[in-house]
Amino acid sequence: MANISEVKDIVKNHEKMKKYEKDTGRIGKAYMIISGSLIFICIGCMLMTWNLAGIIDIITLSAVFGFGYGGVYCRSSQIAAAAPLVSLIAILFFDSTLAGMYYIILPLSVVLMLLTFRVNSTYSYLSQQPGFPQFDELFEAQKVRSAEATREKEEYFKRFKKKALAREDSFADPSDEDTDKTSFSGRGFMDSI
Repeated sequence: MANISEVKDIVKNHEKMKKYEKDTGRIGKAYMIISGSLIFICIGCMLMTWNLAGIIDIITLSAVFGFGYGGVYCRSSQIAAAAPLVSLIAILFFDSTLAGMYYIILPLSVVLMLLTFRVNSTYSYLSQQPGFPQFDELFEAQKVRSAEATREKEEYFKRFKKKALAREDSFADPSDEDTDKTSFSGRGFMDSI
């Protein structure tokens, strides 16, 4: 059975893993919402103006989404760092129909990149801990063992209480066998020696 510090580590790592999974989901959704909505806007503008230059914007936004989303789910900070780099390249070198959107995407992708770095460092820390991928299973097994130990302790105390109450009743009402032990056939203690 694991000692107390191992149990505490399992609980902490379980909580960190849950937080990691929640954070990766949030970052991935942020990339989907931002890039997806801007791609939708680009397609709409391209169809309204019949300007095919919007294809470059769609490709660039798809690259930002792909690198950002890939950095989160591949747990690669290098891939995540490419997302703001693509936005910067688009600002510097492309003549975009919607150039203003890259000034929005660049700071957002930098913030999401930094969050991805933090999340990936949490994952790399957790990957070096004992019992790494099975934190959930170890945590659930520990909960079951703890519940069984609590149940066994409660049963033990119920039995102990029942025995104590039974003994307490016998102390309150002395029986005949106790009186035989105290009298030595009517003689005093010194006479019986």
